[in-house]
Amino acid sequence: LAEARDLFAKCLKADPKNADAVQGLAQVYAALRQDELAAALWRRLTELRPGDAYAWRELALVQARTKDSIGAMTSIQRSLELDPAQQDLQLLLAEVGQRDLQARTSTPTRSPTSSPTASRSTCGRS
Repeated sequence: LAEARDLFAKCLKADPKNADAVQGLAQVYAALRQDELAAALWRRLTELRPGDAYAWRELALVQARTKDSIGAMTSIQRSLELDPAQQDLQLLLAEVGQRDLQARTSTPTRSPTSSPTASRSTCGRS
């Protein structure tokens, strides 16, 4: 993977708009689980190829893996607009939406009698 990374990076240095090199480097970083770099490159590919369902799909997968629910749902929807036959993405959209809803509704609330100082000291934060 290091050789592929270096080759794609060299190609991008020579031609920053080389969509094939952007995609290749994004795939390398995704395989290495370097998600921030992969997401940035997939995002860049969607700018170079806005009608590429695969690029939107891969961006969504990285966003879902990094718990970027809003980004993932947006990218999934765009990919599905371009290629509605992706049943696995329809399932992922439902899963990400459910996870986002659970995160929003399970936010712990403090009791009216607790103070910020008390909660910080019991959590070990200062």
